Amino acid sequence: MKFNPDEIIFFETDVDHRIKVHTLDGQIKFYGALKKIQKVLPEYFYKVHRSYIVNTKHIKVIDKSNNILYLTNKEECYVSKPYMQSLINFLLPTSSTLASKSKNQHK
Repeated sequence: MKFNPDEIIFFETDVDHRIKVHTLDGQIKFYGALKKIQKVLPEYFYKVHRSYIVNTKHIKVIDKSNNILYLTNKEECYVSKPYMQSLINFLLPTSSTLASKSKNQHK
């Protein structure tokens, strides 16, 4: 399976251990491992949880207090606490427009 990385919003592992790819056009499921996928992705993809890898170009809002990312396709993605600060540090050099906001500020 081949994808244009810019069209991928995030990857997640499903309950049945399949990978679900969230794209601009919808979702696709297949069997695989996030570790293997992470190795071939461009550097702007970031693992934010053991079950999620996010295309940082599609992050709209970071809700630091609730550990949630609001994405350009209006989906939400959870960030585990240990990954939150490293994600923010990763994004700071590349984007001054991203800010930590509460859920109410995002709407």
